[in-house]
Amino acid sequence: ALADVQFQYAYGKECTIANVPAYIYCPVSTKFSSENWLDAQVEHIDGEWVATIPNTGNVGDFVHIRTIVSDYGSSQAEQITMRAYMLD
Repeated sequence: ALADVQFQYAYGKECTIANVPAYIYCPVSTKFSSENWLDAQVEHIDGEWVATIPNTGNVGDFVHIRTIVSDYGSSQAEQITMRAYMLD
């Protein structure tokens, strides 16, 4: 069972691939340090966690998401999804 869920988002064009390189480098650590993420509204409804991201970004920007979940013990996990979807 989860004790807490944090859901954050950011808008931008990070990791846009202009051409196909031999490797892909995406320096998100500077742009997306912990203070640059925006908190989404998170609710616990009927046993499910529901997050709402406002649609306030610019057309063509990507929405990046960061999820942090904690249990009732000392365990915590973080997941970052870059370019989850594009605003149109």
